[in-house]
Amino acid sequence: MDPAAKRNPSMAMLIAFVLIGGVFVLLTCAFQVRVTEAALVSTLGKPGEPIVTPGLYFKAPWPFQRVYSFDRRLQLFESGFREMLTRNGSNVIVRLFAAWSIDNPKVFYERVGYRSADGEQVLASLLDKHSSDVIGKHPLSSFVAVAPSAGNGIQETEAEIQARVLAEAGAYGMAIRMVGFEHLGLPDTITRAVLDRMVADRTRLTQKIRSEGEREAKAIRIEADQARAESLSAASAEATRIRGEADSEAYKNFEAFKSDPEFAIFLRKLEALEQTLKTKTTLILDRDMPPYDLLKDPGLDSTGK
Repeated sequence: MDPAAKRNPSMAMLIAFVLIGGVFVLLTCAFQVRVTEAALVSTLGKPGEPIVTPGLYFKAPWPFQRVYSFDRRLQLFESGFREMLTRNGSNVIVRLFAAWSIDNPKVFYERVGYRSADGEQVLASLLDKHSSDVIGKHPLSSFVAVAPSAGNGIQETEAEIQARVLAEAGAYGMAIRMVGFEHLGLPDTITRAVLDRMVADRTRLTQKIRSEGEREAKAIRIEADQARAESLSAASAEATRIRGEADSEAYKNFEAFKSDPEFAIFLRKLEALEQTLKTKTTLILDRDMPPYDLLKDPGLDSTGK
């Protein structure tokens, strides 16, 4: 310490106060911008351009200038539960979520404020307004469709709400990255009616499939009966033709047999023998009984001698 200051305690205190004051003024004039932030310096209430580059900066002391910091990271907002009407007058209970961020700090400061909570209030108002309008354009079947071909009405509704909110949120310096349903339900008063309607739809679908199956089965049976009748008719015609040919051949043989009856009888006996002796057979019969008389030795007389 200065020897003069040792001799004058008041001077030492003054120097200490000046040093402390300088440090305090330096601290009030310096501010830091982080990677995840944007800073806005207002001069007598008038905002300047946003500072988005991280680093150490200086400003005039308060009340001449003031620094406002804005979080540039993506933030998640969840709305409250609301009961809304669909196009056909059915009630649905809806809770939405939105992923948003501060896109323009200067506009956000001028139109909303400097706190994220202020932005959430604006976002809640936009979601309530546009979700009610969009849901009111769609019937309840868009959200609880039974048939797979009915499409995904929930995703279409989310996309439409997001497009509407995004178009209006830009005027507040906000960017909307995603909007979706966190909860989409039905009040207890209409849940049973919706389930009954779904059961009725499934019942009608089952009856339709059963009727189509019975109709196809009937067509198959008719076709099979027709094919069977055609096959039987063709087989009967072929049998008639074969019988005709056989009768014609038999008639020719009959005419030939009439000219030599003994030869005809001989052939009939041979045919009978062939039929009875196809397998190993033991017969005890009179040798004179036709047609087995053919097996008798012609050199023997009737007594076997």
